Formats: sequence, structure tokens, C-alpha cells
Amino acid sequence: MWDSLKSIWGYVAVAVVLSGVIFLLGVEGNLSYVTTLADSCAKPMRLSPQAAPATNQAVLTSGPDAAKRLAEQLTDIDTKGDLYLSLMTYFYTRYYMVIVTSAMCAAAAAGFLFIITANGWKQTNPWVRAAFLTLSVNAAYYAAFPNLFQFQQNIADNKALFIKYAGFDAEMRRYLTTGLDQDGKPVGTPQMVVYFQKSMAASLNVPIGFDSTKLADIQIKQPK
Repeated sequence: MWDSLKSIWGYVAVAVVLSGVIFLLGVEGNLSYVTTLADSCAKPMRLSPQAAPATNQAVLTSGPDAAKRLAEQLTDIDTKGDLYLSLMTYFYTRYYMVIVTSAMCAAAAAGFLFIITANGWKQTNPWVRAAFLTLSVNAAYYAAFPNLFQFQQNIADNKALFIKYAGFDAEMRRYLTTGLDQDGKPVGTPQMVVYFQKSMAASLNVPIGFDSTKLADIQIKQPK
């Protein structure tokens, strides 16, 4: 009984220590690396803070209220565009982290499985068996994240919205500089205010989704 109890606690100790190492090296290590890389790549694409271009005469003569509203819309566009870029970066870094961590665990588990297969389960060192089980569970745990939290879909949705708002930003700055709309025609400031307001309202969204159906359906039945 005592030997059996020691064996159980030994398995628990191996599982806790090895899972902690996986978290520190796989999760924190990979996440720190890819976050630094992603932030450096995303920095040049950020829309704000940027100085507004010199305002053209058509905007200046339209009145202070219209010009002020355009400036507010530009700030709103840049803020929302940066939000979507940040969300895209967030999901991308987590997607990279769980894929690499899961692959590392699966590869290590495969090595221990080779040892177990060669020696047989009962003849294999208990610590090797404990390590194999812990690595297998961690590999399955991290591999479930992309589908559960819909990383690919969230990345694609936020990417599309960021590109759209980057287009709004370029269009707004062109109008503030030239007084021309997207077709190269002169247009009044009030009309552009309405145009941008409608465009932003149609594109407003916060795409953060997950699929709870990917969770395992575990049912515990009372024994008869």
C-alpha cells in the first residue's frame, strides 16, 4: 500500500514539475519571443498617433464644426484600426505559441513512447512512463486551443477590419489634403463627414469568437 501510494505521488510530482517546465519554456518562452517579433513588425503599420495632414481650403471654408468632426473621425478611425491590429497580433502570437508548444510536447512524448515500446509498459522505468503521460496530456491540451478559441478565424477577421480601416485612414488623409473624394472629384466636407460615418458604422465589429462545441463532452456516471 505504501509503495503504491509513493508511486502515485511520484507520478503527480513528475506531472507538476514537467508541466511547469513546459509552461515556462514552451508557453512563456515562445510567447515572449513571438510577441517581441510581432510587435516590431506591427509597429510601422500602426495608424496612430499620426499628425493630420495640412487641411485643404475646401475643409477650412466649410466651417469649424465640420472640420472638427473630420478630425474626430480621423482619430476614431486610427484608434479602431489599431485595435484590430492589436487583436490580430494577440491571436497570432497565441496561435504560434500553442502550435509550437504542442509540437514540442508531442515530439518529446514520441521519444518516450519509443522507449516504452522497446521495453514494454511494465518493464519501463516509472519516471519514463510518468513523463510520457504528462507530455501526451500537455500536447493534447495545447493542441485544442486553436479550434476552441478560433485563432485562425479571429486572425482573418481582425486582419480584414484592420485593412479596411487603414483604407479609411488613407482616404481621409487624401481628402484633408486635396479636398477630393475616392473618385478624384471635389466634394463638400459635410458630405464626407456623412460618408465616413456610414462607412465606419457598417464596418464596426469586435471579432472575438470561440467554439464551445470543441470542448470534450465528459459525462460522469454514478456506478451501479
